[in-house]
Amino acid sequence: MWDEAEWEKKSLQDGLNRHAGEVVLHTFGNFLEEYGSQLLAIQEALSGTSELDYYPVHVEIEPEEDTSTLELVDTDNKILKGVLIVFSTLCLEVRSLEQELNSQYLETLLFYGEGVDRNILEGEAQLMISKLLPLLQDLITFVKRCYQVLLQLVQQLVAFYALAKENSKSLSAADLHLQDVLDHMGQLLLILNTLDEVMMSHMTLRDHWQSYQLTVSKVIHDSVRFNADPSK
Repeated sequence: MWDEAEWEKKSLQDGLNRHAGEVVLHTFGNFLEEYGSQLLAIQEALSGTSELDYYPVHVEIEPEEDTSTLELVDTDNKILKGVLIVFSTLCLEVRSLEQELNSQYLETLLFYGEGVDRNILEGEAQLMISKLLPLLQDLITFVKRCYQVLLQLVQQLVAFYALAKENSKSLSAADLHLQDVLDHMGQLLLILNTLDEVMMSHMTLRDHWQSYQLTVSKVIHDSVRFNADPSK
């Protein structure tokens, strides 16, 4: 059995533990009270602002080569250097054409006449297509550029294999892989095919264009009535 001294020691220890628990509980209570006050202050500060939905910003960064094409294809073999410069320049032109198609022409053509009733008033179709004429004129120039680049690619491929045959010691066609050149040629053909599909399948655009052609034809054949100069 415990003697009196042990009982006193146990009672003292229990008292210390109880006091320590009360101190911790009091400290934690103060922390919760202070934290709650801070949250309430933040809530009151934000209550006056309008409720907006924020979305993360999507940033698209494309790395660009800081070195020029001439520096990238620098080699002691002058014939090979010339070949690489020509094909690199043409491939870069294809990429430029692809970017121009997507940024300037494709969306405008695809969404032409969107939301417009097909049974529109007389003259509305001609007015709509006339606003598109500057873009269509630029598109004609764009297509001509595509054909020119495509022709250059074919001609340069023919010239390359002919040159490799004449200079087999310094330039071997078997050692130079032109897969990237062929891929860019395929991309250029895809650009032309995409434009063909858009123009052929866009019924609103085709209908408005036919109405515009018919109107212009009437004006030319009856220029006196419309006070128009056919030469212009």
